[in-house]
Amino acid sequence: MKKLLIIVALLISVSSHAVIFGFNEIVVSFTNPAVVITNAVLSEPDKFLVSTNGLGWGNGQTNEYRDFWIQSVPVAIGTSWRPARSAYVTIEIDSQPSDPSSFYVRYSPDKKHWSSWQALDKHHGLIEVPQSASGDYDQLFSEYSKMDVPWRNDEEAAVKWILKSQPNFFETNQPFAGYVQFRMEGSMRGDERIKRIKMQLSWGVSGLQIFPKDPDADKNRDGAWRFEAP
Repeated sequence: MKKLLIIVALLISVSSHAVIFGFNEIVVSFTNPAVVITNAVLSEPDKFLVSTNGLGWGNGQTNEYRDFWIQSVPVAIGTSWRPARSAYVTIEIDSQPSDPSSFYVRYSPDKKHWSSWQALDKHHGLIEVPQSASGDYDQLFSEYSKMDVPWRNDEEAAVKWILKSQPNFFETNQPFAGYVQFRMEGSMRGDERIKRIKMQLSWGVSGLQIFPKDPDADKNRDGAWRFEAP
């Protein structure tokens, strides 16, 4: 997986004003079994085989089809202290099966509780959290940011604080996209093979923040969103 962060600074004073743009991608190479095991889950792995020729099934004939699905592992986006609320998704696939396949994406705040699957149009599209889904979280985060805490903008710390009093909060709330996953569903002919699928994610978050009260609170926080459900 790859990640690129670009920070566009607008002003530096008591608080930092910036826009943080990021780019993440995951590549599932079906010609490399080790990569497939690490990056994806397959339907009927006992029937669909991975080899140097790619993903296919047994010794099927040209007039035989078998349904299948492929699901990627979750890909973290946003920053470790501020998750994303939207992302533009692009999926590339080589050797697309002759029978049209469908791609779907979903997002999660904690890698356990997920939104519903959203269909992509022609392998690309925008996933965005509606304001109605983030209202309760935003109110709680506002309360947290007014407390005497090490870093008022640390949403990872805020999430842990919320879950102490509401451990099931994410069962009914998916207020941001900390992780994104893709799923491919279709039908493959016996002589067809898929060699590679790549998902690219572009996103942006506000860099507006108040400097931490504790100077160590924002150290080593350059990675993507990392909170996971216990």
